[in-house]
Amino acid sequence: MTQDREQPSGLARLASPSDRPPAPLSERLALSVDEAGALLGISRDLAYDLVARGELPSVRLGRRLVVPRRALEEALARLVEHPT
Repeated sequence: MTQDREQPSGLARLASPSDRPPAPLSERLALSVDEAGALLGISRDLAYDLVARGELPSVRLGRRLVVPRRALEEALARLVEHPT
């Protein structure tokens, strides 16, 4: 016997991240530390070291550590303007 499942509608359907494909990297507001490191051309270990030292901007969202794209771009621009 087949049971009909009621499909969620409205906000309940939008709230489920598994229902939608991930946004392309170029459209995301935040990157994982691994992704930020790859974009910078540095190793994963160095990216996490820079986060720990406060040299790579990051925020914690729940259990995830992410690098806001805008903060990364601004930090790079400051380094280009005033190299250490």
